[in-house]
Amino acid sequence: MTLEELRDAYRRFREDQDGLPELDLARVLITPTPVPADPFDPQPGSKRLAEEIAHFAPDAGWLCYQSKVVEVKDGNLAGNQDGLGLILSGELTNAVEESLHIRQDGRGGWLVSRFTPDQGDCYLADIQRLIVHAPHQDQPRRARYLRYRRYWKQDEHHGVRQHAACFIGFSEDD
Repeated sequence: MTLEELRDAYRRFREDQDGLPELDLARVLITPTPVPADPFDPQPGSKRLAEEIAHFAPDAGWLCYQSKVVEVKDGNLAGNQDGLGLILSGELTNAVEESLHIRQDGRGGWLVSRFTPDQGDCYLADIQRLIVHAPHQDQPRRARYLRYRRYWKQDEHHGVRQHAACFIGFSEDD
């Protein structure tokens, strides 16, 4: 079965089901880039990672430091990051709808993967929302969500399985 045939079969099945996400075809180019640790940096690798993030020009997302998770809003990091330690992970999106996925690589550096839409391989794709945890009692009680685009590929041995997911922004109650 082709991806188009799978999508069409899913759409027919979805007509009688409640709560299933829409599924469509989408292209994405996933470009992983290692950011190695710099032994002469007091916080090894953090300067190069900060340059990668600045070059990406994020509009929204989050960065998990050793001490705190910091939200990126309207292109600005919320608050001062001094004393928070190294970045452990993060997910960002920019004005051209790219996504940046940051994870430590186990050797003191990071693997930074850029997701570029409308290029690369074709997949089945849907959007998933995950609720944001509000750790402070004084924060508003309305629901906020992290939004992810999931990419599914056909595997001849296992059927259709999730290949990748990327952060595409925040959303409020809808």
